[in-house]
Amino acid sequence: MQISAAGTVQDIFTFNQTTVDVLSLGGVPLAQQGASGGAVVRSDGSLIGLVVTSSLEESTQERDLRAISTGHISRSFTGQHGTSFASYAFGDIQPEYEEFTETVLPTLRDLLLAVLGKL
Repeated sequence: MQISAAGTVQDIFTFNQTTVDVLSLGGVPLAQQGASGGAVVRSDGSLIGLVVTSSLEESTQERDLRAISTGHISRSFTGQHGTSFASYAFGDIQPEYEEFTETVLPTLRDLLLAVLGKL
């Protein structure tokens, strides 16, 4: 089921002094449990954030739906991975696959087998 609501950004928050990191959308009807991961888009259809939390006030009007900005997501991804999300998503991931297969996969496999062996 698709649900959408028109609204405006009520406030912005930053994790430092120069970036838009979190968008406050106020008490829109979507400020309910289950809204996490929803898209926040401009009127032109461009994605500007992803819903991550809502306050738990009694009425919808009192709640505050908040979204993390795409700018923050992009900066965080680049900082953690040393490349842009677009380069990662649409580039050659063979080196990452090989590293995962060699370093992470054996541990995950051993953990799974150990858990299954205890059942």
